[in-house]
Amino acid sequence: MTTHEIRYYIEHDSGAAPVRTAVHDNDTPADALHVAARYTDIQAKNYFNDNYVHPKAWRKVLEKYPRLKLCLAHFGGSEFSKGLGSSWVTEIIALTKEYPNVYTDIACWDIDECKDVLTELLISIEYAHLRKKLLFGTDWYMTLVALGGKPYKKFFEEAWDMFMEIPGGEELWGDCTFVNPFRFYGLFDKDKETGVRKLDNVVAALEKEECSSTALKRNLAFFNRLEEEYASKVK
Repeated sequence: MTTHEIRYYIEHDSGAAPVRTAVHDNDTPADALHVAARYTDIQAKNYFNDNYVHPKAWRKVLEKYPRLKLCLAHFGGSEFSKGLGSSWVTEIIALTKEYPNVYTDIACWDIDECKDVLTELLISIEYAHLRKKLLFGTDWYMTLVALGGKPYKKFFEEAWDMFMEIPGGEELWGDCTFVNPFRFYGLFDKDKETGVRKLDNVVAALEKEECSSTALKRNLAFFNRLEEEYASKVK
């Protein structure tokens, strides 16, 4: 992850006065400004990654809002293949264990590169909580960009095969693709005072926007059937 303003973060946090100059008189502010060579590109990038991209950056937020719903995408991404040798991976594991609503997903993965590490984690008693905190993400178009044009169907099939090699993999697949996502989104959660589900609030908002009533009724009926299945699995 990056941003075209990556160099400004270290400058801002250091408390130093910004030193910026225009490149051309007709440039827009976003294009014309740059940080003078107070920090190298590597320093700026490393600072940004360590303090704003690394999962540990969420600790300050979670300490203040411990019930925040948060999905740490891709389980560290390219870092995941390093397994427990990566501070990204170990921090994500820690956060998903310490905070009730912190999850992670395995979207847009190189399955062959990551399956051994994932299997090791999921069969370990020490990391048993991950079975309830892991989401199978869609991120479908990114498979075309990041995985050499691999069709999403192919990615899905490879993920299924990977799960089937893990002890209890079929049940785990159901958790990661169905139970855990619905728990994370909380569509079936009811307000303690009104008894209204989050799903009902979504429906009300769509009705207000005058969406297709036929499609809305059909989809609501589908979700109501899913709620029955979900309830049977989380007991």
